[in-house]
Amino acid sequence: MVAGMRKRCAVKSLACRRALPKEPVIVRGDPEKIRRAMEVLADNAMLYTPAKGAIDIRLKKTDGSARFEIVDSGCGMSPEFV
Repeated sequence: MVAGMRKRCAVKSLACRRALPKEPVIVRGDPEKIRRAMEVLADNAMLYTPAKGAIDIRLKKTDGSARFEIVDSGCGMSPEFV
């Protein structure tokens, strides 16, 4: 997923950074649904981050859980929208 994102980010001159743990993170669940959810979040970040912005992809392992984050320099969503 990250490799495909990097290519799309390059078209818009976005910095695409990643922070992944050194050891594998095992997640229980439907792999296709998890991958799709991650792609939707990544697509949203690429769509709403202005040119020359940045997108950070992070995967953390904490207390037996996995945490996936996408942080971008886009305008964000208003509380009313959420």
